Amino acid sequence: MKPFNFLFLVLIILFSSCSKDDKNPVKPKETVAAPTFSPVPGTYTSAQSVTITCATTGADIYYTTTGADPTTSSTKYSGAITISSTTTLKARAYITDWTASDVGIGLYEIITFVTDIDGNIYQIIKIGNQLWMAEDLRVTHYRNGEPIPNVTDNSQWDYLTSGAYCYYADDSSYATTYGALYNWYAVNDTRNLAPTGWHVPTDREWQTLVDYLGGDDVAGGKLKETGTEHWESPNEGATNASGFTSRPGGGCRSNGRDFCLMGYVAIYWSATDDGTYYALSLELAYNDSHMSYFSDNKQNGFSIRLVLD
Repeated sequence: MKPFNFLFLVLIILFSSCSKDDKNPVKPKETVAAPTFSPVPGTYTSAQSVTITCATTGADIYYTTTGADPTTSSTKYSGAITISSTTTLKARAYITDWTASDVGIGLYEIITFVTDIDGNIYQIIKIGNQLWMAEDLRVTHYRNGEPIPNVTDNSQWDYLTSGAYCYYADDSSYATTYGALYNWYAVNDTRNLAPTGWHVPTDREWQTLVDYLGGDDVAGGKLKETGTEHWESPNEGATNASGFTSRPGGGCRSNGRDFCLMGYVAIYWSATDDGTYYALSLELAYNDSHMSYFSDNKQNGFSIRLVLD
């Protein structure tokens, strides 16, 4: 009798085993698609009605608004979710015997107003991808609580190289309607006159606004408050299509604190320096729809609008 070939037997067993596995492979589980949100996560100036969808037909969606990852014990999605304050929305989709989806995450930041250090409350407007105050600044203290000097002496104002403000014609009753007038040194002060998270826009940020509104020739009209309650007639081209609601607060020229042009122009500082004595400003006028740029003396007193960081 021939000797038994043990190695040959092992090979036969292995071959048979492989053949069976190849004929009946284990099918991997399919994975559910991650949920998506509409509108897309981002910063908004009003409450949002958010819908959640999943590209995988038949999936059940569960969500949380607490920051925790969703499970099948979380709230089951059945319709649009109203988000009225800053919220992190998370969602996950499930199908029996499938691998659960990745967690969809969306941060919805809802900003409807901002408060300065004095307690003044300003409405917020979204224009393009920028968030702006919809009112002119009237704060009287820097962010750290130190006062911005209210300078009412004509000769003193003319020689300032530090921050100061005044009201048009030294009448504080104008503040609610037109804000205060600030020299550029207050704009540039490291103590910062803007609330945390906000700043005086650069000329490029102003230009981003203008470009979004269709360019220099028409942007002024889209920024101006309509009618002639505050603007002098004809308030040319004013539609306030942006919601910016610019009002003609005029200015305080450095030549003896010369208050001028209330009702006729709105002049805003930018944060952009233009040399030792000058900085860039922007002007809207009652008689056209343009947005005009100027290089003005830093000692002049102009209005300020803030934009979100």
